[in-house]
Amino acid sequence: MKKLIGYYYVFLEIILFIFLCFEINSFYFKGILYHFIMISFIFLSLFIIIKYNKTVKFKKIFYGSLIFYLVLIYNTYLFILLILIFFTILILNYKNKFICYYFVGVSFVSYLFLPIIIFFVMFKFSSIGFNGNNIRNYMYEDTYYRCGIYEIFYYSSGAMDSMHFAVLEKHQYIKIGNILEVGYDKQVGDTKEDYNNIKQNNKCRK
Repeated sequence: MKKLIGYYYVFLEIILFIFLCFEINSFYFKGILYHFIMISFIFLSLFIIIKYNKTVKFKKIFYGSLIFYLVLIYNTYLFILLILIFFTILILNYKNKFICYYFVGVSFVSYLFLPIIIFFVMFKFSSIGFNGNNIRNYMYEDTYYRCGIYEIFYYSSGAMDSMHFAVLEKHQYIKIGNILEVGYDKQVGDTKEDYNNIKQNNKCRK
């Protein structure tokens, strides 16, 4: 068991990479069980990192890859977890030269490019979500309709972004009431014409 815990960061890298693939391919997750699992995973991760800090391997490699995941991951739970891990490792290993220099380097670069960092942080917090497919986080609620197997809406990532149109064909793989839902959004249209065609030729509800 201790040997498995020792390689925890390898396991965590695999989990993050799987979620990254899910997000790229527009999978989504919903339901009470999903939220419970993700919250439990955050607490379990922090418990392992704190309790087994001296025996867990590859923390330097994982710590170095955190920025990569912070930029690419759009799942709110994982984003919170990565920030907590960043500071937990720093606090527990502040005497480690690599971690100390890494933190100073990140702080220095952040200071040099402060306006860009602020813009990125604001953009990131406007785009992350709890459930997966991040274009849903940009959705204008008053343009959102369910039309049978389709979901349609306008979306935009901010004032500097133009208006986009989404026509999603929703595929459910698991549906257990409000407990758990796992599915996939297949985008089958991205123009105003596609949006209007679905709206006019299907029974839609807001």
